[in-house]
This record gives sequence, C-alpha cells and structure tokens, in this order.
Amino acid sequence: MKGLPPASWVSWIEASRWDAGTAYAVFDRHTFGDFAPYAYRTTDYGKTWTRVVSPAQGVRGYAHVVREDTVAKSLLFAGTELGLWISTDAGKTWAEFKGGDFPSAAVRDIQIQGRDNDLVVATHGRGIWIVDDITPLQQLDEKTLASDAHLFEVRPGTQWLNDISLSRYAGGSKYFRGENPPPGTAISYYLKSAPSGDVKITISDITGKVVRNLTATKEAGVNRVMWNLRADPPRLNVRPGPPGANPEIPAVPGQAGQRRALREAADAQLRGRCAAVFADAECMNNELIPIIGSAAWLCLCFLWISRMRPPVLSRVRVDAA
Repeated sequence: MKGLPPASWVSWIEASRWDAGTAYAVFDRHTFGDFAPYAYRTTDYGKTWTRVVSPAQGVRGYAHVVREDTVAKSLLFAGTELGLWISTDAGKTWAEFKGGDFPSAAVRDIQIQGRDNDLVVATHGRGIWIVDDITPLQQLDEKTLASDAHLFEVRPGTQWLNDISLSRYAGGSKYFRGENPPPGTAISYYLKSAPSGDVKITISDITGKVVRNLTATKEAGVNRVMWNLRADPPRLNVRPGPPGANPEIPAVPGQAGQRRALREAADAQLRGRCAAVFADAECMNNELIPIIGSAAWLCLCFLWISRMRPPVLSRVRVDAA
C-alpha cells in the first residue's frame, strides 16, 4: 500500500455493501508516535489499494473506522481520534461534522439505523450520539449543489400526546439518559448562498390548504427547521386575565375533511359538555372566541384536541427572497 509504513496495525476492515470486490482497511500507528489517519480502499479484491483518508484532505486524528452509507453509494463516514468526518464523493474530499455541538472526541464505531435512517455514532468518553435523519446527506449530489435552493425529502413525523399521570419516576433531577429528539418532523433544505431576505416555509395539507407558515434559517449550505406538527394558531379576542396567562390555543392539524377551526369545533355536542361542567365556557358562532377564565380554556382545548387526528403532511414549499 503506497504511503503506508511497514508493521502498521490493522484496526478495521469494512467490506463494501455495493460491490463484491470493494473493501476498506483502516490502520492505526499512534503507538509509533504517528497520529496521521490511514484508510485505504480496494476495488479489485485486494490487488491494488488507494488511500482515501489522509491529512492532505484535512482529516485530523488517527483513524478508527470507515463506514459506507446504506442508501447513497458515494456517501462515506469516517471516525478518527478527533471526531466524525463525512464524504459525499466517495472519499475524494472530507468535511468534519460539527452539527449539534458534536465534540472532537474519538469515534470508535458508526452504524446506520435502518428504520429511522439515523446515524448512530459511538465515541470514547462522550457516549453515543445520534444524528437524526441523514436524508439530506444522502441526497446531496452534484445536481443539488449546483441548484440555488433544494428541498430534501421530509421524513414522516409522529404526533405524541403525553399522559403525565402515567409517570411514576421519583429519582430526582439527575437523569442518566440522553435527550429525546425534538417533537415533530425536520424540514431540511439547501441554499447555494445566503439570501438577502427571509426564508419562508409554507406547509399545506392534501387539499392544498395552508396550515402552517414558518420563518427558517438562511445560512449557505444545508439548513434544518423543526415543525411541531401544529397549524398556525387561530386569531383570538382575549379578555384581560391574570399576569402571565398564555391566551394562545395551538391549532392541531388533522386529516383532510377532519380539520376544524375552533369555531367549528364548538358545535352543539361540545357546548353541552362544556356547559355541564363549566358555566363560564362561552362558545361564539364567529371566528373570534373570547376566553373567560382558565377553566374554560382547559375545557375547550382538551375537547377540541380530542376530536382531531394525527396530521398528514402532503406538501412543503420553501421561498427564499
């Protein structure tokens, strides 16, 4: 192998999932005082080898692992003593991954979770990190990089309604666990250059009706914004309440034909159920609903949400001014 000193320790061998004659070999020479990354690839069953990870490509730290992606053939991941590196062109160029404040820690193993398409990274001393939904990396090809703006495929999201009454944990505030992913679904898009105006994201249901408008980031490169699977809040005519009261009622989107405005949700059946418990719950037959007291707010919000269904995301549009 050209450029590899003799007696180098083989720390990793990766057989390609795409071609029978392709494999990767990683070498560790830090015990010799050599902290450079050494990773080679063969495409002819080991007859010849080409170096694909080196300091000349900007990669730092001696290498531990090289892993191929399960969807994009040219997407490679490399773990070194100083972090995680990603190549979208089969190892010609590499970029250090620093998303989510990823530390400069030793990356010993990399796996791709097939169901959710997440990248699972095992570090030494910094635990296990999960990069949620690597679809943008898999779809980041030359055509995408040449376009002014590109919207990547959006992974379906799950809307969770937590029941805090089922919680029985009393172990204090020191939880030995990682953070759950943000609620909702991630919307990722690519911008060739930063626009002068705002980036607007419009989300519509399967009938074409706009349910949510978001203002997103506008950095050059891949951007990501989280949508919490809720629609734009309705307009409210709020009467004065106690200090710190939050008058907003989130509008929960549902399937086409089942989505209702708050005005439509306050039908005869709902009015009867509210009036039987809270006498101060007043339902108005217009688009502006006054809220009288916190008890009425809780009643309307609970009954309204209980009538909804999980959302169906059908169309997302990105407008960069």
